[in-house]
Amino acid sequence: MSKKLFLFIIVILFSQASLAKLFKNSFVSFELPSNWTCEVKGSTWNCSNQYEKKIKSAVIVLAAKEVGPQDSLDIYIKEISGKPGITIQGNKHFKAKKLQVKKTNINNQTWVDGLSYNSEAPDFYTRYLATIKKKISVLVTFTSHKDYYTVYVNDFMKAISSLKVLSPTDNKPKVAEPKVTQYKDTISDNDIVDDIPDEEPIIEEPVDYFSKKNIGLGLIGLVVLFFLIRF
Repeated sequence: MSKKLFLFIIVILFSQASLAKLFKNSFVSFELPSNWTCEVKGSTWNCSNQYEKKIKSAVIVLAAKEVGPQDSLDIYIKEISGKPGITIQGNKHFKAKKLQVKKTNINNQTWVDGLSYNSEAPDFYTRYLATIKKKISVLVTFTSHKDYYTVYVNDFMKAISSLKVLSPTDNKPKVAEPKVTQYKDTISDNDIVDDIPDEEPIIEEPVDYFSKKNIGLGLIGLVVLFFLIRF
C-alpha cells in the first residue's frame, strides 16, 4: 500500500472521529470540527485542520463589511456566477466552473449559496455563503482540494447547517458592535467582504475524547495499521 493512500486513510479516521465545537465571533456562529482551529489573518478569520501544518487541503474563511450600494443578494449571485478562475505563474489559466448558485434559508436567514470549481485555487472546490443582516454583509467560504472533498464534505455540511448570523444582542455578556469597514465609493463591485475585528473569542464546547464512539474509531485505526504493517 502506498504512503499516500495510508495518509489518506489516517486523515479520514481523524476527520470522522472529531467532535464538534462552537466557533463564534461578532458576526456568525457555527459548528467546527474539534481538530480545527481559527485565527485572524489580515481582514479575515481563517479556519483549518490543525494537523495539516503546511499544505492546507481544506479551509474555511469568514469576513464581513458594512453594507453599501453595491451590496444585495442578487448582486452576490452575479458575482459568484461570474468568477473568472485563477491564473498562476507562467500565465496558466484555470477557468472557473459554476456548479450551482441559489438562494437558500439557513436557520431563518436567507443566504446566497454557490458552489464553484477553480474559482479560488486550481483543483479546489469552493462553496460560498453570503448574506446581509441589517447593516452588515457576511461572507463565509468553504474550500477543499478535489482529492479531499469527500473527506471534508460532512464537516462542511454540519458547519453550514448550524450557521447563524449574530447581532450584538445575541452575545451574552453583551459585546461591542462589530468593527467593520465603512462603505467607500472606491470599493469595486467585486468586493463582497473587507474587514473584521482584530480579535474575537472562540468559544469551544468540552470534547469527550474517551466516548464510546472515539474508542471504537481508535480500535478501527489500530486494526488498519496492523494490516498495513503485516501486508
